[in-house]
Amino acid sequence: MFAPPCENLRILRCAREFRFGVSAWTTILNNAEFDADSCLSDKPWGSVWRITADLPTGPTPLIIKVHAARTPRDRIRSNLHLTRLRRQWRGSARLSRAGFPAARCQALITGFREGRRIDALVMDALPGRTLLDVLAAGDLPLAQERLLAKSLGRLLNGLWYAGLHSKDLKPSNLLVSNEHEHPNLTILDTDAVGHRPAHPLLPLVIEPSGLGVLPRRSALFRVAREWAWNAWLAGPDRFAPGEERPGRKMESRIARRAWREVADLVRQHGDATPTHDPIRGGAPLAQPASCG
Repeated sequence: MFAPPCENLRILRCAREFRFGVSAWTTILNNAEFDADSCLSDKPWGSVWRITADLPTGPTPLIIKVHAARTPRDRIRSNLHLTRLRRQWRGSARLSRAGFPAARCQALITGFREGRRIDALVMDALPGRTLLDVLAAGDLPLAQERLLAKSLGRLLNGLWYAGLHSKDLKPSNLLVSNEHEHPNLTILDTDAVGHRPAHPLLPLVIEPSGLGVLPRRSALFRVAREWAWNAWLAGPDRFAPGEERPGRKMESRIARRAWREVADLVRQHGDATPTHDPIRGGAPLAQPASCG
């Protein structure tokens, strides 16, 4: 597990209410508890922590994403501010300016721990479960499942219309709050904003397919149908000249077409099993083949 930097800190970016000096941040990070209980995800290149930090303004729950420079190329990218954490800061700001719910970044810090270059992104800690955890638990009542599918379709609808595509808009990157009333969705990882996937609905299907937690087909179709209306408005050229246009139920027609396209892309993708299991904190799933 990689803990945040604690030596030779530099503050690269900072929100107004988090403008503490280097000495204050050094004290904050050195005094926080980074143990197994506070680690949400652990991967070879970095870790994600949920802690309660003793800020000058008082105890505050925070999410801290840590990326370690493992190669000379990583160190060069860190020096040039081209890291995933830097892209996440920009993506979060871009979504927020457009009015979309995104986890807010509060500080971007770089420094060293035990001689290794470490970058850390400090973010708000928000209540709720990831959409992937909701799917894996399977405990959402049918009425709330339908509301959640509708909210998800509308979010995709708005992102499509605004041109804010993301190839990483998968269930583990969407936080569900207020799930037992009217579910709200917040985008967690925003480093891929601006990178268009093969199909806007594809990232939502690939991850749960590989983990065996794909929801019922009716829920997926509700998402597709909510997304479909703006897909039609933004791209009527998806229908060939002379082809019959959808009538009163156009969103259902477009949703069926979209579902066929996504199903073809899933088949072309092949094995969708991820290397690391996001349900179990990034535990390895796919093992390298034995050479013996």
